[in-house]
Amino acid sequence: MTRPIHWTSWRTEVRIALLGCLAVGLCTLGGCGSSEPPRIHAARESDENQNRSATLNRVSENPVLVSPVEMEGVVTLADGQTAQEAMETANTESSEIQQTAATQENVATAEMLMEQIVELRSSAGNVVRQPKADAPGEFEEVQLTPEQAQQEHLRRQHLILDLSMQIIAKTFRDAEQVDLFNNAVVTLGETRMQLYFAGDREQAGLMQQDADALFKQDPTSFAATESTYKLLQLTQTLAQQNHQDGKWATAFARQARVFAERFPQETSRAAVSLATSGRMCDDLGQTDEARLCYELLSARFPSTPFAAQGEAVLRRLTLVGQPLVEFGGPTNVGGHVDLKHYAGKPLLIVYWASTSGEFVDDLPQLKSSIAAFGEENLNVVGVNLDTDQNALDRFVDAHDLNWPQIFYAEPELRGGQNLVAAYYGVTHTPQYWLIGADGVVRSVAAEPSMFSQLLTPVER
Repeated sequence: MTRPIHWTSWRTEVRIALLGCLAVGLCTLGGCGSSEPPRIHAARESDENQNRSATLNRVSENPVLVSPVEMEGVVTLADGQTAQEAMETANTESSEIQQTAATQENVATAEMLMEQIVELRSSAGNVVRQPKADAPGEFEEVQLTPEQAQQEHLRRQHLILDLSMQIIAKTFRDAEQVDLFNNAVVTLGETRMQLYFAGDREQAGLMQQDADALFKQDPTSFAATESTYKLLQLTQTLAQQNHQDGKWATAFARQARVFAERFPQETSRAAVSLATSGRMCDDLGQTDEARLCYELLSARFPSTPFAAQGEAVLRRLTLVGQPLVEFGGPTNVGGHVDLKHYAGKPLLIVYWASTSGEFVDDLPQLKSSIAAFGEENLNVVGVNLDTDQNALDRFVDAHDLNWPQIFYAEPELRGGQNLVAAYYGVTHTPQYWLIGADGVVRSVAAEPSMFSQLLTPVER
């Protein structure tokens, strides 16, 4: 008997402008009085500040991030070097450089440097002031061309990067300057991200090194949290920009899991990232990555509104190899679908919507594959996610879809709220499930051209 489905204080304004974060700063990185500064890696140094910047670290050599890969909890760089190894290498910088830098004049305060950053960010980007050639001491405004303005923007970004590094070097030991330290860390991450999208691909690897170094120094610090979250934002943006490229969805999913594992106290941001990356991977058919995201979401953040969504998707992703038991519902013509009526023959379940361009593209191959089996050898049931029954009926008639369609009369149970689709976390169409003659699920992500390969010779 088929069972029915039972549906049963860092300045807040500055932080919002930079990251959209939730909480104010915690404690200074690594505690007050640390003997060594955190190894934040400079992307490039201006000529006038080269020695001073060397007190933090040398420039890393092309650590371009392709995709983060988890290796026992450590995120590695594309070239295989871990951030820990990079920091250990950086710690070998010569004492001669350190001594030279320590003797340099240190006039500007951290507050003054932050004011310079604010000025660089707030001043017009298409106008510069320069001295008048014929009037010493006087200045004039010069309008920049679009190309010049772009170069000016990049120049300012590199200046901001260098100023942020200087602030970090000045404030990391001083608990009274924790706000400035945190401000500089956030600004550093934001600037690296902007430079990455301006074409400086090396910045991704540097962001990763920053995040790992800060986490190693103090896993509970605001700086560690925000630098890792900025890296997560970078991978999410890249995944969204390259939404058909699975490697970026994988990178986003893995970085989301790293963030959730490292900072479980960041409930909202971790849960949102896991749900978003899980769904992105699910839509692209990367079921293993999706499952890992949803399993972590369900285990670590069960009280969030995203947990129920994750459990529904997991219900679907764990069906393969199991008997399909909970499935059925009303049809668009007043009938009812019950699994017991389809026992003994393979069953194809098609989740679709008339608005899905992918489904329209699949139709020729889908019909051909169904015809190859023959109606006497294959049952087909549709689960329609339209909201308008007229649209459903017109499409069925126009394309001669002669199989039953699960569709609810109640408007509130249509579309994504279709009870069958919601129960199994189906949000993207089309999806094709193939169930063997024995009632065991063969696939929940089948392709129309591969139906026969998923069944046994007898079932074919």
